[in-house]
Parts: sequence; structure tokens; C-alpha cells
Amino acid sequence: MIGEQILNYQIETLLFQLPEGDVFVARHLQLDRKVWVKAIRKDLVQDNAALVKQQMGELMQWPQHIRLATLYDFLETDEHYLCIAELGEAIPLEQYLKGFGGAITEKQAYPMLLQITEAFLTLNQQGAVFGHFGPQQVFVLPNGDIKLTEAGFGQVFPFRNLVFTAATAPELLSINQPTTETAIYALGVVFFKMLTGKLPYDAEPSSEALKKAIAQKEIPPLQDYNSLISEKAQFILKNTTQKSPQARFKNLAELVSAIEQSEGSFVAQKATKATRDTFAEPPLAKTGTWLTYALYGLGGITLLVLAYFLLTQVRFGSEEKNDTANNNKIKYDPIEDKKAEEEKKEEKKKKKTKEEEKMDSLKKEKEKYEKLIKEIKDDREKEVMKGLVIDGQLVDKELGEFVVQLTLVNKRKDARFEDLMVTLTYLDDKGGEVQKYDHNCGILNESKTNVVEVKRAVDAAKFKYVLKSVNIVDQNPPEVPDSLTKKVEDLTKAEKKLKEEMEKKEKEKKEKDKEKAEKEGSKTKAK
Repeated sequence: MIGEQILNYQIETLLFQLPEGDVFVARHLQLDRKVWVKAIRKDLVQDNAALVKQQMGELMQWPQHIRLATLYDFLETDEHYLCIAELGEAIPLEQYLKGFGGAITEKQAYPMLLQITEAFLTLNQQGAVFGHFGPQQVFVLPNGDIKLTEAGFGQVFPFRNLVFTAATAPELLSINQPTTETAIYALGVVFFKMLTGKLPYDAEPSSEALKKAIAQKEIPPLQDYNSLISEKAQFILKNTTQKSPQARFKNLAELVSAIEQSEGSFVAQKATKATRDTFAEPPLAKTGTWLTYALYGLGGITLLVLAYFLLTQVRFGSEEKNDTANNNKIKYDPIEDKKAEEEKKEEKKKKKTKEEEKMDSLKKEKEKYEKLIKEIKDDREKEVMKGLVIDGQLVDKELGEFVVQLTLVNKRKDARFEDLMVTLTYLDDKGGEVQKYDHNCGILNESKTNVVEVKRAVDAAKFKYVLKSVNIVDQNPPEVPDSLTKKVEDLTKAEKKLKEEMEKKEKEKKEKDKEKAEKEGSKTKAK
């Protein structure tokens, strides 16, 4: 299929192959936008074409999530069903890992695994059904954020009975019904892939060898691949990939908590280990030879000489100090003392108090959740804006008038556009700007088409147009998960409470400082 053009999409490269079809990178020829194309072979669907179409239609209506790639289209050709989704600058996890020599560190892996698990948790709360999932459905953006493709969710397609991978939970081999427990297992395999660059079983997908390994073999410990991997990471792997579903983490929230704890303690663990290594027993302490005793003897002599030298210096120093004290009786310099006190205050100001550090932490955490909410809303806005189409045509440029016809189309049934402002730039024969004009096209209601004529007395040869601004009235705004909203509310309350405590503490401190200053002033006057 590489090189083929399917409607407006040009197939460019093969990403990876699956038993049910191939996954490609394609480009939208008009919008110059990279997309992810999954080509499902019709011969594998057999007599269930209607069911596949129905399920793909349901996926198109799925709730939006920042970690879930937006589905753009579902097309049909003579040989394939094509699922087309957002790709942008994201690359497959496999390709991302190669950039780090095949595997990433725990420090890199924890935030990525947390993003995926939180996405699973949120989508599950919104009624999403878990499908078969694995490392191949994970894509990574340049900043390290995750995008998940549709393959990890939705109802099980008929061809899924033929397919299983290293991320398939043992119970799916006999009962093809994905659950939260099978999703947790798959997340463990993705974590394994991140830290080792490998899959736990070296066997072809859907082969008998793989089936036997999934059912009988334990996943190898992470330390077999990298001895520096912590026990915390092994704990997460073990409790996600147990053969028995009941032995795994009870739910996704429990897994999220385990990841957060591991991520939080990772730096502290490394620091503790470094301290232990620094104060490890020196090699000489283990050597019971004559060399050890010789060194001890030499060390003793050195200490005696050093002690004699120090005692001599102390004696002569004391005598000199006494002479100086006799010659100079002034021991108090109020100017120097005040200067030193001011320097101490400035130094104390630079150091943040525990309350200030806590406030910074609360603000950062709040910003993180506010950013997530904003991204959810921004994603919805981008989705709605895809339903707005603007086309401009030159109607007439005679008799000193330049007439442009703007056709405005609203494909959305759940949103209207108000205060549609279009900027028209009039150009001469050489493309130089003659005039720029902003035209308000008014309101464009749901599923409507408006035609607007713009007449301008301008001597121009051609024109170009661009949408300057618009107000979106969304009848179906995005549902921000209650967990995110509550988190922001709780953090705002905690921030307000801490601020009040800090202000109270600062007020008390000022009063004490004032009292202290008054007492010191009284003492100075008395002297």
C-alpha cells in the first residue's frame, strides 16, 4: 500500500504489522497533516463486516482524552477497512526506545506509565471498554508525553479471536473478554518493554510457542536485564503480570498509587544508596596482613607529631591573644554588629521556609491539573473547529469594486459559531499587499451554510483570506473528569489555608520583632 493515494491520504511508510492488518503513516494532501492509518483486512473479518462498521462508528463517538489519539475518519476500500487517527509528531514506543539505546531509565518510565494508567482510569470511568492493548499501541511525542491509538480500546472485533501478543493476559487465551485485570497485565508488559527494550517472551504473535509461554512461564525479573533497576519497579511488574487476575493490583487506582509512590521515592532511594556506597568499608580493613599493622604504626606516629605541633601553637597563640587583649580593650562595635545582623537577615530571606516550599509544591501540582483540564477543553475546541469550513471566491473586480464571495459551512450539529471575523488581504499583480480588511460574517448556526458578499472599493488583482477570530457556542462541552476538578478544588483550598497560616505567622513575627526592637532601643538609651 505504500505510495498509494486513498481519497485525500497519501500512504508514506509502514509503521508495523499486525496479524489482522498493517499500520501506516500517511499524510493528508490538502491539510499537510500526518495521520496514523490502520488497514484492517476484509478477508480476516469474514462475515462480520456489519459488526466491524458498527463498532468503528461507535469509536468515532468516543469521549475525547488528552492521551487518546483523535479519530479522524473511517473509510472502506475493496480490500480494507481503514481507521485514520491523529499522529502529528508522535513516534512508536519502539522507535522512541531506540533513541535511548533500546530502553529507558526508571526516572523516564514512571511518568510515561503514569500517563497511560491515568488515561485508562479516566476512560474507564467514562464507560470505555478495554480491548487488547500492548506496546505497539503506545506512541510518544517529542516532549515525552504519550498518545494511545484506538487499538487499545473498544469492543473486541471478530478477528481478535485469531490474535494474541506478549501483552495478552493468560485468561484471554481461553475467554476472549478483556477486563480491567487484562488491561493491568498489558500495562505491566508495556512497563517491561520500556525498561528492558524487549518483550517478556521471544515468540511470534499468535504462535503456539507464545501461547504456551503466556500460560506457563513467569515473566523474567527486570534485574536480569539491568541490575540497577530498583525493587520498587520489580514490585510494580510483579503485581501487574501475575498469572491469576486476582493476584494483580485490585484496580487501576491502586496501580496509579503504586506508580506515584515509586516515582516519588526514586530520587531518595538513589541518594540513600549513594551514601551507603560512599561510606562502604575500605579494602584495607579486610586485609589482615603485616602491611595493615605497618600502616597503623605509621598513622600513630603521625598523630603524635601532629598533637605536639597543635599544643605548641595553642600555647603561643594564647600568649599573643592575651597581649592583644591588654593593648585593646574595645570588644563591642555596634556598627559592625548591626552590619553582620543585616547580612544574616538577608541570607535568611534567600532561604525558603518549609511553608514557602509547601506553597510552591501546591502551586506546581495545581498547575499540572489545570493544564490537563485546559488541554481537554482545547482538544474539544480543535475538534469543533474542524466542522467549520470557509471558502472564498472572486466574483467581480470591475467598475472600481472588488467583490468576494465567502461561503461559510458549519458541519457540526452540536455547536454554532458567532462573531465570525475573516481577514481579507487584497494584493496587486506581484503579490504585494494593497489593503487589509476584517469582515464580521455574523452567526453561523448548527448544520447551516451562509454565503456572504464582501464589496470593497480597492484596486487589486487578487486576494487571500484567513479566519481571524470566532466565538464557539458548544452545545456539548467536554466532560472534565470529576477527579480532576475535585483535585484542583482541594489544592485551591489547601493553598488558601496555607496562605492564611503564613500571613498569620508573618504578622506574629513582625509584632515580636517590633517588641524586640523597642527593648533593644531602650537598652541603648540607658547605656
